[in-house]
Amino acid sequence: MNTPVYEFIDKAQYCNNIEELCSLVEKVLHNMGFSQWAYETKVDTPMGEQQHFFHKFPEKWVEYYMAENCFDVDPVVLEGKKLNTPFQWTHIYPKDLPKERQDYLALSREHGMHDGVAVPIPQAGGRKSIFSITGYENKTDITHAVEDKHQHLISIACAFHAIAADFIRDDAVRTPQNPLTERERECVVWTAKGKTSWEIS
Repeated sequence: MNTPVYEFIDKAQYCNNIEELCSLVEKVLHNMGFSQWAYETKVDTPMGEQQHFFHKFPEKWVEYYMAENCFDVDPVVLEGKKLNTPFQWTHIYPKDLPKERQDYLALSREHGMHDGVAVPIPQAGGRKSIFSITGYENKTDITHAVEDKHQHLISIACAFHAIAADFIRDDAVRTPQNPLTERERECVVWTAKGKTSWEIS
């Protein structure tokens, strides 16, 4: 049976980098009717912990979100930090939301985010990656769509995370940090062989 999950996993094996993987998940989700998604993660690399954020959101919304530090008022982020299992956005909103969070939700809905599903993915050290999906083509049907397709959405999010983490680690290994010039490498070799600075020069 050719499901969106099967399509994503099957085609992901042909992706060569994180950019191609993002393009693929964007296409698969779009075919399911969802136009917006975001993925945030922290990955251990040989150079230390790295934080990465990939998304398909309107740039103006992202600029506003970052400039206004909406992490502090976004109910999905605030409530999502407490959960380890996938959840539908509207199911976890507290009934007595403070006004600033209500204002935030009203503004986010103007950008097509009426409801969605978030998939927290626990990692070592108490960290969490999170994949969030929203922006259904018909805002009045998004709650039903999330409920109807949530198993596929969760599976795609987890598969994306597993593959993306490998790409991110591989990129960190391939990207040289403070690479030496050819002359510097030559000096290192001579030093290892016991030559003095005078002899090397």
